[in-house]
Amino acid sequence: MRQRGSAILIVLVLVSATAVIVIAAADLTISAMAGQWRRYHQIHAQYAADAAVEWVQAKRKAGTLALPANQNLTIDGSQVNVVVTDNSVSLKRSLRVEATVQEGGLTFKQTRVVGDGIVPKHFYYSLASDDQFQVSNSLTTGAGGRLGDVFCNDKLTVSALGVTVNGDLEVVGTLSGSPTVTGTVWNPCPAITFPMVNSGDYFVGAIPVLVADINGWTFTPTVLDYETLYAPGNANLSGTYAGKGVIFVANDIKIVGDVRYADNNSVMAVIALNSITVESNVTHIDGYYFAGQLFTSNPANLTLGRGAIVAKRIDLKGVLTATYDPWVWNDPEEAKRLKLPGFWP
Repeated sequence: MRQRGSAILIVLVLVSATAVIVIAAADLTISAMAGQWRRYHQIHAQYAADAAVEWVQAKRKAGTLALPANQNLTIDGSQVNVVVTDNSVSLKRSLRVEATVQEGGLTFKQTRVVGDGIVPKHFYYSLASDDQFQVSNSLTTGAGGRLGDVFCNDKLTVSALGVTVNGDLEVVGTLSGSPTVTGTVWNPCPAITFPMVNSGDYFVGAIPVLVADINGWTFTPTVLDYETLYAPGNANLSGTYAGKGVIFVANDIKIVGDVRYADNNSVMAVIALNSITVESNVTHIDGYYFAGQLFTSNPANLTLGRGAIVAKRIDLKGVLTATYDPWVWNDPEEAKRLKLPGFWP
């Protein structure tokens, strides 16, 4: 009986040991399968995040994605939330893309800094001159290291002290002088073709202005392109402007008094087929300015509060402080609605 009992005990021990081994092996198999399953979803989520980044860059290049952006996408069955912000303060023409991927009941997050992909245009700068640019007086663009990029499609000569570019300085031709640049000096940089303007494009659907003086205006809200005032000859500009709109002058513009926005939501494009001259009594202007020929600033001290100046040639006869308005950088569709040359028609 003792021998039989011992045999049964040995059998039970062996069965228990075998069961432990089998269970352990099963646990290892399940764990391995779970790891492989997670790894599969992790790789698939990575591909989904990469595809989301490519989508962002393609949209920016096409000018159809405003910043900041928060988009929900479905990519190959995965749900992807993409948050896009401008990263230019840290790295010129870059974006910060945060992708959150829902995949197989799991959540994967990835943050990347990528190139913007946006095509350079004159109205992405606070000042842009297509011709030679001589800076012989104090000049400050932007503040705090940003909103002050400057572009010159030819030779730039800085002969004055107190010239500060808060941002990047990009010059196609020779750069002479020693301006203070908080960002990158790119010299030589690629050229940007100066946009051509056709008066007829602006005449269609515009409000004719037959008087010489335009002293303020409240633009009527529109669905597509912003309301446009069209002056067939010369025009004198001054006053306060509310809303979003365009002033096109088929010859020359004289700014004879301060030009100010009514509020922070107001945005205006001022386009002269030929020249824009700022008279000496003016101290402040707001808006995106385009002169097909010459932009001349006569005041001893002039402030561009929010906007940009683009011209074939820029002549600054006094001190200028200019702050770029990133409205059209953040949303290039707004540049089209403002009918800015280079974006429209």
